[in-house]
Parts: sequence; structure tokens; C-alpha cells
Amino acid sequence: MAVEPSKLKFELAAGQTAEQNLTIENISVREVIYQLYFDELDQILSVDQPTLRLGSGQKGAVKVSAKPGSSGIFATNLSIVGQELDRRQFNVAFGAKVPITLEISENQIRSLSFGAKTAIIIWLVLMAVTLLLLFLKRRKRHSWQEAAINLLHRRPWWKNLFD
Repeated sequence: MAVEPSKLKFELAAGQTAEQNLTIENISVREVIYQLYFDELDQILSVDQPTLRLGSGQKGAVKVSAKPGSSGIFATNLSIVGQELDRRQFNVAFGAKVPITLEISENQIRSLSFGAKTAIIIWLVLMAVTLLLLFLKRRKRHSWQEAAINLLHRRPWWKNLFD
């Protein structure tokens, strides 16, 4: 069996999905069935074809997908076990292990510092207040609003008692 590439490395952010292709070639003279599985991290990693059947000299493509939920550096192996289909004679399984490394960074939105988040929130509030003030300044006053303003700014009745 020949496997290309000999190792896989995923670099992505938490919550994202990444895919890489792996090519398996049957270099034996007989038809072989291959079984693919991960030694660990099968909740993060997946293959599109866990079983692959190849004739002599044939190549097969397998898509390896990674969808991590948390950040960190992880390592495991993709085990590929092959066995000839001819059951009339003693048949020994053979295989290969493809090392897989995952470097998962924190999601960019979550990685903002507290100060940066605070600055963004303050900027958004100031912009909202500025837009509100501009809207109120340009708004035309109606006659009932003028009457309400005059009523509120009238001199209180108790001050007229002592004048």
C-alpha cells in the first residue's frame, strides 16, 4: 500500500471546518479492501469513506474532515488496515498509520480582549447617541410640542404670590 501524503496537518480556528485529501494506492497484485479509522479524536475527525476497495494498481481518494469545538494542539493517527479479498489462502492484514496534527486557534471573535470589547461597545453607544441627537435636532417641532414646552417653562404659581 502507498499513501500520499505521509502526514496531515490541520491549522484552523475553533468551530471552523477543514478538509484534506488522502490518496491510497494498492501496490499489490491482488484486490484489497482497506478499513480506515482514527486512533483517537473521532468526535473531531471524520473520513468520507471508512471502507475502500481497490483492485491491483488502483488509487482511491479519501477526504479527511476536521471540525474542532475547542482550541488547542491535538495529535492522533489515521490507521489504514488492508486485507486481500482472496479467502482461499492464509491472509495476513497489513497497514499504515498516517500521523495527523491539529493546531486549533481560538475563534477570532472570542479572542478579543476585555478592553477591546469595552472600547467597541462604548464607540457603538456614542454613535447611537450622536445619531439620535442629530435626528432630534433636525426634526420639525409641531404646535402641540411648542405648547408643552411653554407650559413646562412657565413660572410656577407660588412665585407669583410674593411679587
